[in-house]
Amino acid sequence: MKKQLCFLCLLSSTTISSADDYYKCSNQQKTYYQSTPCPLIEGERQHILQIKPLDPTKQAEAQARFQAWQTEQARQEAEHRKIQQEHNAQAEIAALKQNMAMQKRLAKLEKKALRQKYQANRNTSGHYRNRRPIKRYRLSDPLEYE
Repeated sequence: MKKQLCFLCLLSSTTISSADDYYKCSNQQKTYYQSTPCPLIEGERQHILQIKPLDPTKQAEAQARFQAWQTEQARQEAEHRKIQQEHNAQAEIAALKQNMAMQKRLAKLEKKALRQKYQANRNTSGHYRNRRPIKRYRLSDPLEYE
């Protein structure tokens, strides 16, 4: 990735500044480069640097490599987005499954609580114990009169 960024910077700098002159200014302490002539201060030297324009075939090759790099980056980003979407979908499915399991567990607990409440009411109410069981008749049974 760093190589590609350096290549981009190099490509842009060579296309923008190929016709300009650059000046190398140096004094006793440091050397610096600038696009304007050096100020005439005692002790400074000035050198005019001529930057040769890039060969058109090399520039076309560099442009082609840059476009190929851009298409590869777009492909990789699309692939990354697709993988991320799949991961998000799987995480959502897992969350829904966990939610469903918790709802089932809650329903079982509520059913158990209702059953216990019913049993407690049945055991404490006297009228449930003293009632005669209801006789159920089938159609095949002969009718009995009491």
